[in-house]
Amino acid sequence: MRNKFIITITDIHGSRQYTLSKLVKRLLLWLIALVALTIWGSYSLSQYLSERLKEMERREGALLQKQLALVQENSDLIAEKRRLEELNRRLLQRQQELIQQNEALQRSIQEQHEALASLNQQLQEVERILGIEGGEGELNSSQTSSMAALLQSKMQKIKRRSHENLQTVTSLTKRERKLLERSIPTGRPVNYRRVSARFGYRNHPIYGRKMFHFGIDLVAPRGTPIFAPADGVVFFRGVKKGYGKFLLLMHPFGFSTAYGHLSKIVVKQGEFVHKGELIAYVGNTGRSTGPHLHYEVRYLSYWLDPAKFIHWRKEPFANFKRIDKVDWQGLLRLLRKRYYLSERVGG
Repeated sequence: MRNKFIITITDIHGSRQYTLSKLVKRLLLWLIALVALTIWGSYSLSQYLSERLKEMERREGALLQKQLALVQENSDLIAEKRRLEELNRRLLQRQQELIQQNEALQRSIQEQHEALASLNQQLQEVERILGIEGGEGELNSSQTSSMAALLQSKMQKIKRRSHENLQTVTSLTKRERKLLERSIPTGRPVNYRRVSARFGYRNHPIYGRKMFHFGIDLVAPRGTPIFAPADGVVFFRGVKKGYGKFLLLMHPFGFSTAYGHLSKIVVKQGEFVHKGELIAYVGNTGRSTGPHLHYEVRYLSYWLDPAKFIHWRKEPFANFKRIDKVDWQGLLRLLRKRYYLSERVGG
């Protein structure tokens, strides 16, 4: 019985006995020890995992606070970046405006110098025609302000003398009037629908800034015929920057007319044309926002308002007072001298 192990179980029904060998006893003891060890290991592991979880929760909280701080810092940096970008955009815009103003000022200064030099030569020629002595002396190109004042004084003197001489002229002969009408670019060069831009300063439709418009824009369908407003010769035909297909006619007595944004030019360079003759067709070439004719009237180095020539009045002297940059008295003298010589030769 030494290798036997008896287990007695007692209940209400009585007692029962179970006999186990020592091997089973050992297995049972090992099982009990294993269960106890498992329970102790599980408890220890749960305590360790609990501590680790608490530590991870603390770290997670710290990381969350740091994340929130970084998000706020990132938002501040984005706002600062946008502010700097807006400031940089404004600075670039202001720089561009200053560059454009400087370029416009440089062009204006250059144009003023060239205009003053050209005007000085023209005034000397007009003085010779009108018989006015240049008592003020020669102009010095390095003294712009005094030159402008001197030119203004001369111009006023010439205007007074010109108006006085014009008052002495009572009429033109039919032949003189006919030549005047054929020599000066008057009337409509094209049958237009409306005027989209007049002569003078305007907001440019493409550049979006205030610029001087040297002509008048006459809106008409593409292909509308354009006619010469006076007798003349084709000085230039071709493509010019901004104007697209471009035509320039030279007329008698220092007048010229220019035509821009054409679709087709039907006259050749050097060809003589008569008033009313077909010269080109309306187009939309160059810097243009729609089919129209850009029309310019020039006298020597001046750009004149084309509207005054388009709406030319029947009585010539009524137009002379409206257009004061032209030496009308000298023109009439030359006109009458030409007919006087032609009549003598013909006689």
